[in-house]
Amino acid sequence: MKSLDCNTPRGQIYIGTQLSCHTRIEEALNCEVISTNTKSSSDIDALLVRNKILIGLGEVKSREMSFDLISKKLMYNGRGYDSYLITHEKLEKLRNLCKIFNVSGFLFVSLLLDGKIAVWKICDANGNFCVEMKKEKTKTQATCNGGTAFRENAYLSLNSMQILKEKVLT
Repeated sequence: MKSLDCNTPRGQIYIGTQLSCHTRIEEALNCEVISTNTKSSSDIDALLVRNKILIGLGEVKSREMSFDLISKKLMYNGRGYDSYLITHEKLEKLRNLCKIFNVSGFLFVSLLLDGKIAVWKICDANGNFCVEMKKEKTKTQATCNGGTAFRENAYLSLNSMQILKEKVLT
């Protein structure tokens, strides 16, 4: 039986940074972030809850880069606009669950080198995509542990991205 990447030493480092990102999301969005099981495969990473009501679902990523470096490592140039690459299947799973639960779906990317969190609203509560994107089958790194994969990827427009603003504590 093949071990899941989340259970490898490198995978556990990324899980730790993902969980610390949850805390920052909670502060910025005034909600509770409930993590899905980090020891097994899940279609999403987080449930966003406020006053015991589900208000959103999230996919959470951590990347060893800063906002200034995002264009050098994760932007896909030459396709009409600068973009962030993510496996399209992840977005489809998020969208389908959002339709079921009638909530919006988000992608949060923690940029570890400068502490910023990039956010895209992926879909609305009806499952309609809210982000500009292009789909293309391309060769990319398979997982945080390396390898290669040839799969359908989504290239999300940076025009659809926002930087998560943290609440100012007074």
